Amino acid sequence: MFDLFSVIGEAIDPGPVGTIEASAPDVKYRPRSSIIVHFAFAFGLFVCLVAAICYWCWGSWGWLTFSLCMLAVYLVAAYYLTPTPDYDNMGWFGGWFDNWFRYSDDLNWYLLYLKILLMPGSFLVLGLRDGTLLMLGRMPRKKRKKKKKLKEQDPSLWRNP
Repeated sequence: MFDLFSVIGEAIDPGPVGTIEASAPDVKYRPRSSIIVHFAFAFGLFVCLVAAICYWCWGSWGWLTFSLCMLAVYLVAAYYLTPTPDYDNMGWFGGWFDNWFRYSDDLNWYLLYLKILLMPGSFLVLGLRDGTLLMLGRMPRKKRKKKKKLKEQDPSLWRNP
């Protein structure tokens, strides 16, 4: 619950609040070796996570189904949601002290917490996505620069007929 100071202070001088973008991240070029390492680590982490859930919930199919569904919801949320807090409005002295006269800095802190919470899932899902796209041959390729012709490079090399 917001206190009276923050409600009055926010009414007088409202602070900027970050955003939550709800879209899938773009597929960008990365070197093949980094994709392979990222995919191997993410796939191993995913297998360990599913194995741990199966081990802890083995006797009860209801809890097993619920846990795997919650894992799927978390991974989908980590893939599609991108919270971006406004780092300029995080409190006084760079976020060391809470601003009593604004509750928008609290909202930015919540966005930062959400970003930190979704980071491991985003790492896992993006590694699996990029590795799968690499195996299917659909990863974007590096754009190569066109070579300039000899005449375009240095006019002193031109031949006069």
